[in-house]
Amino acid sequence: MLDLSKIIKKGVRKADLHIHSNHSDGNSSIEDILGYVQNKTDLDVIAITDHDTITGAVIAKKLAKKLHYKFEVVVGEEVTAKEGHILGYFLKEPVTPGMSAHETIKAIQDQGGFAVAAHPFFQTRIKSPNMITMDGVGFMVLVKEKFNAIETANACMWERANRKARIINRSMLFLNETGGSDAHILHAIGKSYTLFAGKTAEDLRRCFKLWGYTQGTHEKWTTWSVFLYLIFFFPKIIELIKSMFLKNERRTISLLNRREMNRFKREKKILENLSQDNKPKPPPPWSS
Repeated sequence: MLDLSKIIKKGVRKADLHIHSNHSDGNSSIEDILGYVQNKTDLDVIAITDHDTITGAVIAKKLAKKLHYKFEVVVGEEVTAKEGHILGYFLKEPVTPGMSAHETIKAIQDQGGFAVAAHPFFQTRIKSPNMITMDGVGFMVLVKEKFNAIETANACMWERANRKARIINRSMLFLNETGGSDAHILHAIGKSYTLFAGKTAEDLRRCFKLWGYTQGTHEKWTTWSVFLYLIFFFPKIIELIKSMFLKNERRTISLLNRREMNRFKREKKILENLSQDNKPKPPPPWSS
């Protein structure tokens, strides 16, 4: 169990370290996200972690500083590695997607960033080419690779996946823990967050270097927030269902084509055999 006394003595602050904007698959602009955090939350630090890009995060950091907002922005990215999603924080350059987990972690840490396993025990059951999945790296990668922290509180995950991450970490890995809303709409921001010792983004950076100075936690969803999230995901669910039917239809057509081809081959062989039977047979040698 993490010792929260370390955090309490230093002063507890809140950071939502997993937010998506419309620079990837979120529906909110950077300006709207910053305004919401400023006026509707008590967060001290946020991280914009769009899929495979840091463009929105860089814009957010500059804009928050320019407008003297009460919170600070960390440049992050949710990188799509071969084995699953990895969160990178305090990035200077974007990390290329599609590499192995080992290569992805190295690319993050080589630029002074911190690599965190995002929702490590959640796997998207249904795959679609047009859908960004929410795949975690899983147990073996967690044990094998050198992550700086593990996300144990994700507002979009089933609690079972969060609980498994906490149990594995606190019994085997002993990494720092983080929390993030994984927000794709404004009302989800702050539903999960990281408690850390200090107040600023630089304090958070120092906490990543020490063990036991961060911990993920979450708040309860309101009915209204759940309703808004359902509205956001409804078109995506419809598209997913359509793609599933289209995939099944293509699979059926392919299967029918294979059956037709096999039938054609069988019939062709039968016809060839028949034609062979109908050919005039040579006279027996004794008939001459």
